Amino acid sequence: MTRLARGTQQFTRRVGCVRWDYRRPFVRTFSGAENKQKPHVQNLSSHPQPALDPLSYVDCKTRGGAAESLECLPILPRPESEVSTRSLKVEMRDAGPRALSPEEEQAFESQFSTIWKGMMALEKNPEWEDILSREGSEVWFPRISSHIPVDIKRILISPDPPTPAKLKSLTWSNTTDAGVFTWWTEVSGEQKSGEKTVYVYVGSASNHPSGLRFRKRYMLSRSAGPHDEALKRKIKDLGLSPKGQFGELFIVPFKNSLEGGVLGVRVLSILARLLLMIWLGAVDGELKSRTKHLVPWKPGKIQYIGLATDNPLLTDINKSDEPKRSGKGRVKRRDKRKSEKKSLKQVKD
Repeated sequence: MTRLARGTQQFTRRVGCVRWDYRRPFVRTFSGAENKQKPHVQNLSSHPQPALDPLSYVDCKTRGGAAESLECLPILPRPESEVSTRSLKVEMRDAGPRALSPEEEQAFESQFSTIWKGMMALEKNPEWEDILSREGSEVWFPRISSHIPVDIKRILISPDPPTPAKLKSLTWSNTTDAGVFTWWTEVSGEQKSGEKTVYVYVGSASNHPSGLRFRKRYMLSRSAGPHDEALKRKIKDLGLSPKGQFGELFIVPFKNSLEGGVLGVRVLSILARLLLMIWLGAVDGELKSRTKHLVPWKPGKIQYIGLATDNPLLTDINKSDEPKRSGKGRVKRRDKRKSEKKSLKQVKD
C-alpha cells in the first residue's frame, strides 16, 4: 500500500561564512513499513534544484530514518586570475632576470668608459700596449659587456656597493668556460669588534679547456702557479681561512667568434678581470692607490677588503693562468722512495 504526504522541507545552506535557511514543497511517497524503508522525496518546487556534486557537500543529517536537513559546504573553484598570475610568475622565473632599461644600460656604459680610461693609464708591457692600441673602448665595450650577467650589471650600477652577503650569494656553475670570478673569505678566529673581516679576491680563468672549474680546484693548491703565490702568502699573513666561496662575474665560452681563438678569450678574460676588480674596489697595494678614484662608491661604504695586488697588464699573455704540472717533482719523489726502500733493505740485511 502506498501513501502520499504533502508538506515543506527545510534546508540549511552554507557558502563560506554565510548561512541561510529555505523551504521547498515536497511529496513524500511511502512504500511498505515506514520504520523499515526510507521515503522517496519528490521536489515540487517551480525552480528545479541543480544536481549536487558528491564532492561539494556533507551527507544529510538524519533523525529516525527521515531526512531533516542538508548542510552544503560547496568547494568554490579557484579564480581564473589567480591561476593566470601563478603561470605568469613561473614564466618570468624561467625567462631569467629582466633586461636592463635604457637608463640602466646608459649608466653601465658610462661607468665602464670611466674605468676603461683609468685602465689605459696603467703601466703595460709591450705586448699589451700593442693589443690595446689597435682598438678603442667602443669596440671592447660590447665584447666585455655581452658576457657580464644582468644581475652582476645591476650590482655594479647600484648606488651602494655589494654587501658581503650579496657577494656570498653569487652563483657558481662550475663551468669549463673561461671567465672572471670572486673568491670570498673571512679571517679565521675571533676579531676585534668593528674590524673588517671579509676579504674578496677577483681572479680570472682562461686555461683551455678546463676554465673556471680547474681554476677553483688549483688556485690555492701546492701546484698553484707563480701568480697565486703572492695570494697564498697574503692569506697566511692575514690569517684568512683558505676555505672561501667562489662566485661568477663574467663567463665567455672558448667556442666563439673572437679573433685569435683561445688567445682572444684569454685577452678578454684578463681585461674583464682588471675592469671588475677596479669597479668593485677589490684591489690592494699600489694598484689601490692608483685606481681608488675610479671606484663608484665611497670607500667607507665598502664592507670588504680587496686582496688583488697584481697588475694584469704586466702579465705574459702567452702564458696560461693555470698551474702546469711538471714531471720533475714526480721523478724526485719516486727517486726518494726508491732510496728509502734501498736503505731500509740494507738495514734489515
